[in-house]
Amino acid sequence: MTELSVYVHIPYCAKRCTYCDFATFTHREHEEEAYVAAVCQQIDECPYSTRPVRSVYIGGGTPTHVTPAGLCSILNRLRDRFPFTPDAEISLEANPASADGPRFEQLLAAGYNRISFGVQSFNDDSLRLLGRLHSSNDAIDAIRTARAAGFTNISLDMMFALPRQTIRAWTADLDTALDTGVDHISAYSLILEAGTPLTARVRRGLLPEPDDAAAAEMMMQAHRILSGHGFDHYEIANYAKPGFRCRHNIVYWTNGEYLGFGSAAASYVNGCRATAVRDSSEFIRRVQLGQSVIAAEERLPRAEAVAETIMLGIRLLDGVDIEHIEERYAVRLTDVLAPVTTRLQQRGLLRVSGPQIQLTEQGMLLADTVAAELMACVEISLRADSNR
Repeated sequence: MTELSVYVHIPYCAKRCTYCDFATFTHREHEEEAYVAAVCQQIDECPYSTRPVRSVYIGGGTPTHVTPAGLCSILNRLRDRFPFTPDAEISLEANPASADGPRFEQLLAAGYNRISFGVQSFNDDSLRLLGRLHSSNDAIDAIRTARAAGFTNISLDMMFALPRQTIRAWTADLDTALDTGVDHISAYSLILEAGTPLTARVRRGLLPEPDDAAAAEMMMQAHRILSGHGFDHYEIANYAKPGFRCRHNIVYWTNGEYLGFGSAAASYVNGCRATAVRDSSEFIRRVQLGQSVIAAEERLPRAEAVAETIMLGIRLLDGVDIEHIEERYAVRLTDVLAPVTTRLQQRGLLRVSGPQIQLTEQGMLLADTVAAELMACVEISLRADSNR
């Protein structure tokens, strides 16, 4: 039976970061217990409970803003409802500011086996700019505490191309991250999202706009430094020690199937994508009344599903196997894509080896452009075929 992955959204935070446009809420501690109960009820009512779960990711928001008892309840309910594969990866996002030994020990005992810390930077000025609650020392202490509690799989989220950030500062961040001995590092370029306080400051000229050339250099600096220290650069923004690739996120990049529980959580099963209501209070209300929590739902046409699979998969540095996609979706792509892949190869953006296409180092910097050209070619061709 086909395996599934599970995402659970915890929308609560002690403070909203200046760059964040996620579905998160502050000052709603009064509803957290009801939210956990609603998520557990949603899990109980899920119709796919016979399919094995290979990974669970509890994200947010700040999952550790909820009590350990609440997080344990959610995982226990999932285990009661679904069969788990023996090696299931069970990840929990954590804020360094809310880290403590007894909490980590309780979570580990409940079955969580991977911690992902939203560190973003080890520079205290950058952390203040981002509105983070923790300091550099807090982050280092949190990692040590999690390791001492018994976690053997620890990941960090880092951020570059920040206003006023220099190559030297980013290099120092990477060096500190390596010094902590973590097993996985995600390095994301800052995106200035509309409506956030950080974007407003940039738009008003109070902060400099991040420089594209500097961002590209920082991205390649991460590649050089982390790869040079034995990390496998397996996806554009992700690096892992051997054996520590994030299996949950690989499901997304291969356009695999997953279930989402909680407010704003998305599911993708049997070619259908559904997203829950964004507001946590409304989510609780609907669950308690027995109403659907789905805010949007769509069944992807085959052309769009194929194009999306290529768009996501090209981010993996192992690349995309076109023959595998042809078999998965019962389509013919090799001849259709040949002119585009040849052109991208000639521009030094793509490496082609039989049915396998992969980004080059230069291609990583222009991944969105490469993906867009491949997607457009696939969608035009497959839609034309369907109209014949």
